[in-house]
Amino acid sequence: MRIILSLLSILTLIILISGCAPGGTSTVPGGLPVATSDETYTTTLEGVKCKLVDATSIGGTLNLADNCVISGTAPHADNKRIIPFKVEITDDKDVSKVHEMHLTVEPRPISFEIPNEITPGTAGSSYTYSFASNENPKYGNPPYTFTVSGQPMGLIMNVNGVLSGDIPEGATIKPYTLQVCVKDLSGNQACDETVLTVSDKAPVNVKIDSVSCRMKTIVTEYGDSQIREIPCLGTASGPVGTMFGIGMMHSERELNCGSWTRFYNFDDHSNGCSSNKGCPGECIRGESDPETTTWSYIGRGGIVPNWCAIWVDASAEESSKKAGVYWYTDNAERDYKAINTC
Repeated sequence: MRIILSLLSILTLIILISGCAPGGTSTVPGGLPVATSDETYTTTLEGVKCKLVDATSIGGTLNLADNCVISGTAPHADNKRIIPFKVEITDDKDVSKVHEMHLTVEPRPISFEIPNEITPGTAGSSYTYSFASNENPKYGNPPYTFTVSGQPMGLIMNVNGVLSGDIPEGATIKPYTLQVCVKDLSGNQACDETVLTVSDKAPVNVKIDSVSCRMKTIVTEYGDSQIREIPCLGTASGPVGTMFGIGMMHSERELNCGSWTRFYNFDDHSNGCSSNKGCPGECIRGESDPETTTWSYIGRGGIVPNWCAIWVDASAEESSKKAGVYWYTDNAERDYKAINTC
């Protein structure tokens, strides 16, 4: 009998210490289901009636209703947060206990998505592509840093998500599968894959489709005068940086570069034209211009050549381009057409 009473005393002491007696405090092992930063959260505690102790909310807009339902939006968390709180729970026998609980809030996972294919590159040309935008990546704990693997030779990624460099002419012509990863300040990481296709350097081509001649009457202070107009139409193509010009000795000249960029004012150059190297270029394929352009030209004058000639070249020196003067090299593509009558 004495042994049994001793065991009962020990059991009672354990109950009082653990807080399982009516009106005591107990800790709920494992806490609650994990919440995600700034996202909707709902869970139900076991009990008939519940109320928070020494608090009006758990965090964010999370509230505890009388029916023991926790609901609302979880608080913001750049890093893992553990929020402690106390709840008085009344069971179906009308016994109330205060429980110490905790809610774990994890940061919202990084969202990072990129296209299946990005802007293609060309061997022998410069390349730039940015993987960062206002909405990509997002969440996590910014700022972000970027890394890439599998890219063509010559390209590197900076920490801000810009892939750039010069693809060498000897680069392998193929689709490259790139793995792009972004990491936030807390070390969380997200990765995605895309394809960058490298093609061979675009060939340089030129074609004059038509040349014509017409007489035009103009009014001058000395009376009416007849002048010749030589309209020319054609196409030019080549990689970015390719330039072309018209080798015409006309007193008035109009050149429309089509979808390429006007580079140099033909009428303003002071070097004249050289019989063996042509004239300064007027049109250039810019970074965002298409590979091929359709151009037009009209030359005017009292006595003018009844022919049209064009030079297209991708061999311009950068220093010459910047100086605004360009002479075509010996390996430039050329085309020439003449008309016999006007």
